Amino acid sequence: NTIHVTVPAGTVLGNITVRAHNNCGYSLGTTTLAITKKPGTPGAISGPSSLCGMTTANYSVAPVFGVATINGYSWTLPTGITIASGSGTNSINVNIATTFVSGNVTVAAVNACGNVPGTSMAVYGKAPAASTAIAGLTSVCGATTITYTATGIPGATSYVWTLPAGFTQLSASGTSITVMNTGFTTGSISVKGVNICGTGIAKVLVLSAAAATPGLITGPTVTCGLTTAAYSIAPVANATSYVWTVPAGATVSFGQGTTNIIASFTTPMIGNVSVMANNGCVNSAARTLAVNKVPGAPGVITGPSVVCGLGSATYSIVPVTGATSYLWMLPSGVTMVSGQGSNTILVNINSVGFVSGLLRVYAQTACGNSAYSGITLGACPSPIAMTMTETSNENMFSTLYPNPTANEFNIDVTTSVEIEVVVEVYDVLGNVVKHELHQLVSGTSTMKTKIEENQNGIYFVRVLDVDNNVLYTQRVVKQ
Repeated sequence: NTIHVTVPAGTVLGNITVRAHNNCGYSLGTTTLAITKKPGTPGAISGPSSLCGMTTANYSVAPVFGVATINGYSWTLPTGITIASGSGTNSINVNIATTFVSGNVTVAAVNACGNVPGTSMAVYGKAPAASTAIAGLTSVCGATTITYTATGIPGATSYVWTLPAGFTQLSASGTSITVMNTGFTTGSISVKGVNICGTGIAKVLVLSAAAATPGLITGPTVTCGLTTAAYSIAPVANATSYVWTVPAGATVSFGQGTTNIIASFTTPMIGNVSVMANNGCVNSAARTLAVNKVPGAPGVITGPSVVCGLGSATYSIVPVTGATSYLWMLPSGVTMVSGQGSNTILVNINSVGFVSGLLRVYAQTACGNSAYSGITLGACPSPIAMTMTETSNENMFSTLYPNPTANEFNIDVTTSVEIEVVVEVYDVLGNVVKHELHQLVSGTSTMKTKIEENQNGIYFVRVLDVDNNVLYTQRVVKQ
């Protein structure tokens, strides 16, 4: 009732069966035990490796002994490829996304004992993208042997480098190339990824034989009242000297060739202070700083441009570098209260007579004024109530009171007949903010209109009859 067996190498699955026996013969029934061994390794995958422009494809392997027809194969696909049909079998149809670049298709054989991975197949969906960066010297003055290394590109199977004139390739290995500088003057080095779908986009690194352009120049931009001025820059990598120039009439009295100079002059400088870095091969591009005897124009003036209803207003600018004072010029109808000479002023506005005008400000030094910055001030459009003249019915109405008012105003009306009238209140922009119908009786009536919810300012009132004839107009101040 016990046996020991040897399992040949080719055995995959089958049954062990036992029957009982005595002198009368074998038992009628049998007992069976199914045995399973791990499946064999799947063979090579059949299907296209180039999926350029394709939306579907088929991949398959030869059947592997020891696995079921269904759920006997496990496929692993790269991002962008999905199984459309055949999952679990030895032949699958796939869908390919337009975004798919590259990856591997892999299959494993599976049974109760486990799974056996098969071979992988590299597949490509499009030409490679550009490398994200090329590392290496960009200023090549004095360099003889230089190595450049590109960031690896997904889906690239090889790389193509392009060199500028004056560079000779010494060696190349995928994303890295070593070159010799045999007389480079200007140009760039680039690299492209290549795969079965084609050549990708180039990544370009611009090279120069000159030093980098210096950074910002620090020093006075307004030279009024000065006879010398110091200017400086931060040191430039690989630079060996610096070339400074100053406007006509001035001289570099100290520091030529360094990062710090002193310029001397008898009259205020007007023009540009400039500097170039030199690395022993070529001068860099110039960095310049404009200088003048007067400041630059002030920036934007802040303050209200529509001044209707305002008795006063404040205007200001950001202080101007080098300015010693400020000159404000006001339009007719606007008068200075305080702040002349500073960067902030307070003005009064004649809201009755003012129509529009340009408010200007100049930055000043002892040598003169800058160009001006301006803001156009304008009164509000006149509503119809402001242009109407009182009609022949004006004797019907008493003067509007109280005026100014905080809550409401009254208009007394005397009439010999019953009449309906409309009271309209306009803001200074001509918008109707109140529209009320009043029924007047014979004799004297008082019409009350509440404006406590309205903002403080000037409003215009008119009274109309039912035929829209204007009977009365008046101005009221809400405070």
